[in-house]
Amino acid sequence: MISSGDISSQYLKLADIGGATGTYSFKLADHGHQVHLRDLSPRLIEIATAKQAQRSTNRLASIAVGNAIDPLLFPSSEAGSFDAVLLMGPLYHLIEEEERVAAIRNGLSLLKEDGVLFAAFISQNAHLRDIAVRAPERLIQQREFYEMYLRTGKYVRRGEKSVESYHAKYDELRPLIEKAGGETVEVVGTEGILGGGLDNALIGASEELLNAWVLIMTDLGRRVENLGNADHWLVVVKKPGH
Repeated sequence: MISSGDISSQYLKLADIGGATGTYSFKLADHGHQVHLRDLSPRLIEIATAKQAQRSTNRLASIAVGNAIDPLLFPSSEAGSFDAVLLMGPLYHLIEEEERVAAIRNGLSLLKEDGVLFAAFISQNAHLRDIAVRAPERLIQQREFYEMYLRTGKYVRRGEKSVESYHAKYDELRPLIEKAGGETVEVVGTEGILGGGLDNALIGASEELLNAWVLIMTDLGRRVENLGNADHWLVVVKKPGH
């Protein structure tokens, strides 16, 4: 099975589902991988296509509009042909559990038997930390909203700035993966212990300094006791029995 550390050491066939303008896709293509980008937004795909047009090498294998929950996201002939699938954005934009299950199930169907799916989630802690720092009074001023939010994880607001996202609890991750037919390999806190903007001082840091901190956070982010300190979780998933 491919591990999360092997992704840049082999030439792989990858699907970046919900990959927006291709931030991950193009970086992976620069490492020689065959990358297929899909996103629900025609505008974001248009931007990705414009980026592609500026490249003469390390181009993406395909770019298209596509919905993560659509079982026809790729032709049936592509099923079981991918070394890895990235779901780095869709799962915290899918409000209902059955939609998240469908997206993960679709991703798993694309994998080879020993392939790996990488799924990103936003922690409920991320938003709570944010309002604690910026506007702690919101917790009581909008008591009904936050009671609902803490119960369901659904952050939905309508108005001039409509927002719709889903923020997960740690203890629901593995059951969700199992419901979709997958098996959790590991859960990593992507910010390590530096969630809530504690890494802001590293913006613009030298590559040497940044790499030193990334190395430490990679270790700390894998420790169960630190998972609540991250804003995002990366869940590494495989097909059962592989």
